Amino acid sequence: MHALAIRKDGNTVRFSLITSSKRKFKIEFIQSVDEGDVKEAILKYVNLSHGNKHVECVIGMPSDQIFIRQLSFPIKNRRALMKTLPFQLESVVPFYDSPDARVVTLVKKSDEGFQVTPFAFMRAHLLEQIETYKEIGFDAEWVSCIPQALLRFARYVCPHAESGLVIFVGRCETHILSYIDGKIDVALNLHKGAAELANERFQQELIRSVKYCLSRDTRGKVEGLLQLGAAKFQSIDLGVEQMAISNGTIFSNEELKEFAVEVGLGIDVVAKDSETLQLRGVPDVAPQHMKKVKNYVKVALCLSVACSALLGVMGYGQIRRVQHNLVKRLEVATGKKVEASAQADEWISLIDRERRNLKRRGPSVHFHKAPVPVTELLNWISTHPDLQEGFEVDRLSYSLESYPNLAHPLHPFKVKVDLTFRANSPLLARDFHQSLMSEEKIVDVKETIHWERGEKGYHCSFYLKNS
Repeated sequence: MHALAIRKDGNTVRFSLITSSKRKFKIEFIQSVDEGDVKEAILKYVNLSHGNKHVECVIGMPSDQIFIRQLSFPIKNRRALMKTLPFQLESVVPFYDSPDARVVTLVKKSDEGFQVTPFAFMRAHLLEQIETYKEIGFDAEWVSCIPQALLRFARYVCPHAESGLVIFVGRCETHILSYIDGKIDVALNLHKGAAELANERFQQELIRSVKYCLSRDTRGKVEGLLQLGAAKFQSIDLGVEQMAISNGTIFSNEELKEFAVEVGLGIDVVAKDSETLQLRGVPDVAPQHMKKVKNYVKVALCLSVACSALLGVMGYGQIRRVQHNLVKRLEVATGKKVEASAQADEWISLIDRERRNLKRRGPSVHFHKAPVPVTELLNWISTHPDLQEGFEVDRLSYSLESYPNLAHPLHPFKVKVDLTFRANSPLLARDFHQSLMSEEKIVDVKETIHWERGEKGYHCSFYLKNS
């Protein structure tokens, strides 16, 4: 796989080409050019080195436009995690309720349960980044972020360091990253770059940022500091021991550090693992992929038409089989010969007559458990401890999805309840959701309990247990 990473740094544009083979990464080239020469330089290097091979293009959102947190869940079941996660994100991400908010989560299984890293951002910022690079002739298929790129770079050049500090100073801005046990802990952004390095106030800001990151490392896991970016910054003493890097490339350490963001962005794409970050979602598909998407849609439509025709033929055969079984059952029940060509009204009158006879004689055995009546359901909802203060029920639906009949006399009664309500806080809704999943007196917990949060409240559906 091939990835071309690009980043604007003032009037200069830096890019790198990263390839992977058998899970080993190779830096094909790194280059910086003026903004007006980007397209020509990219075509020159990519065509000379890889000809017509497809190259994935990637850019990165800056640290101040991305909100990153680490969440731990002592849950072993991924399905249960997906139901709980929206409530946690609602309380952690400050702009979660905004219609413009987007959240991409990386989920990793651990010994205790699951470790989730949410990356939250505003869609307007994403589109702004995409348009910025379109103006210089670069349409990105992948969008990652600079904190993720610096983490990838640090783990690439310091593979044995599980925790550390990374500071990257570009021409116009500075990115600060702290990672613990291979996961992002702090991501900061300063709108000052290499030109301000001689400024004592800027150096004090860097030192304060370093102290803040170290103060969060209560267990003393940080193994050192990586100073990246501008060459004159790499030699400044910030009071933290620098980590030695492992360089297996044809480039010098100084060159690698200067292009750390671009190298990290490329590695994030070609790694193709559970930690690869893609912030560009389905609504923002790159134009070069739209043709493929349209072709897939056409193929899917053709397959659906063919399947519909096949199901029509199979459905007619199924109807004939049901008809034949019904005739046999009527003959057994009545002891009379029933013609398959009999009119529907004759069948109905015959069934109704036998039903009256059965009602007069009375059943000898009760084969099915009775469903929960509506009155009992209403009483349960009105007295439920988690549905009292702070709740308002908007809609309640009670429907019988299955029941025994002549074609399927052994079918059980199956009642589905749809409940739409509003809650004053997400915590109240979460408490009701948890009690619903553990309620075994009236709710059939073996069936699927569907739960979703909408703009006007919450909606859940569940099945009742027969008594």
